[in-house]
Amino acid sequence: MIAPGLASSAVAAGLSRVIADAYVLRFKTEVMIWQEIGDLGYIALLRPLHAYLDELILLAATRIRVLGGSPPVTLGRIERLASVSGQTGQPDLAGLAAAYSQTARDLSSLAAIARVSEDEVTALILYGQAGRLEEAAFHIDQSAGS
Repeated sequence: MIAPGLASSAVAAGLSRVIADAYVLRFKTEVMIWQEIGDLGYIALLRPLHAYLDELILLAATRIRVLGGSPPVTLGRIERLASVSGQTGQPDLAGLAAAYSQTARDLSSLAAIARVSEDEVTALILYGQAGRLEEAAFHIDQSAGS
C-alpha cells in the first residue's frame, strides 16, 4: 500500500490532469459543433457532452479539495497538465472519439491508483466517469463511421 499522504497527493495530481483534459475535450467538442452547425444529428450527439464535461470538471475539483489539493485555476496550468492535445486544426469525429477514449483509459488508471491506496470512494467515482467517457467515445465513433 502507498502511504496515505503520498497516495492522496498522487490522486489529487491525477485529478488535476483530469480537469485539464476535460477542459480541452470541451473545447474540441465545441469546435466540432461549430464545424457541423448545419448537421443537427451531430449537434444532438455532441451538445450533451458539454454538460457532462462540466459535471466531470466539478466532480474532479471537489474531490481534489476533499483530498487536500487544489484544482488548476489558470489556463497556463491547464495547458501544462493536459494530455489531450489542444490543437484542433481540422478536428474530426474519429479524432474526437479517440481523445474521449484516451481520457477514459486515463481515468481508469487513476481509479486503479486510488483503489490501491485504499481510496475506494475516489476509485468508484473515477471508474463510473471512465465508463461514461467510453460510452461517449463509442457513440462519437459510431457517428464518424456513418
